[in-house]
Amino acid sequence: MNLKNENNDTIKVRIDDVLYAPQVGGSLLSVRKLTEKGFKINFVGDKCEIRSGDGMKQYAVADLHGSLYRLRQLQSINTAQTKQRKCAHEWHKILGHRDIEIVKKLPNSGLVNGIEVTECRESCKEKSVCAICMKGKMTRIKFPKETNSRAKNVLDLIHSDVCGPMPTTTPSGKRYVLTFVDDCSRYTVIYLLREKSDYFSVARCAY
Repeated sequence: MNLKNENNDTIKVRIDDVLYAPQVGGSLLSVRKLTEKGFKINFVGDKCEIRSGDGMKQYAVADLHGSLYRLRQLQSINTAQTKQRKCAHEWHKILGHRDIEIVKKLPNSGLVNGIEVTECRESCKEKSVCAICMKGKMTRIKFPKETNSRAKNVLDLIHSDVCGPMPTTTPSGKRYVLTFVDDCSRYTVIYLLREKSDYFSVARCAY
């Protein structure tokens, strides 16, 4: 933003780490945050001065309006109307990996403001396949329901699973079913659990 001091000098100021609050009618500047950054704040009558830490340089002046001090600005900067220029592949990542063709149509769709899709660089075109999208479309291999081999001895291999929460709770408040199946003998033990997190304590006792 462009601010004016008492000498009518224009000072360009960039404010970092701001919070976007669309419901607020104006932009608020915290005195506490300014002092943390090393600025000195002077309140004199109906004016507020923002100065350097040593007090020698005046950066801005704010005049009292009602119960708030309003900075003297040459122009108001509306960040919502600032156009962002990025290529389709960059917008694709920013917008949650939307389809590239949909991204290209956004500026003329009337659905959004402030988006400009530029021509993609050669480096982007070479990496036209999005690794994240490819990974997201992958499917896991189904877990086999049968096997041609079995454990040779009892307790060599134990299968365990937790099922729940069940729609109906037992009189003692149990909602989960924990099973242990011995791979060799197919001997099965069933436990009822109140919470899924009880698995480890029950498993230790079972073994």
